[in-house]
Amino acid sequence: MALGQTLQSILDINRKRRFFQDNEAGLEELNEELRVLNAVVENHARVLKSYEYQLERPKGPSAGAPISI
Repeated sequence: MALGQTLQSILDINRKRRFFQDNEAGLEELNEELRVLNAVVENHARVLKSYEYQLERPKGPSAGAPISI
């Protein structure tokens, strides 16, 4: 599931919660789905941080070393 889809699903669940105030079974099902989606979002965040780190890291053994003449 892509990050945008996951976030949209979380927003949809939060909207649905208003309609399930009196339905304990419905609320519990939404809460379980929300727990799963939050775990997916945390995984997406770790992957994005890893990509950011790789992009910011100097490349090659001489990256950042002074130039010898």
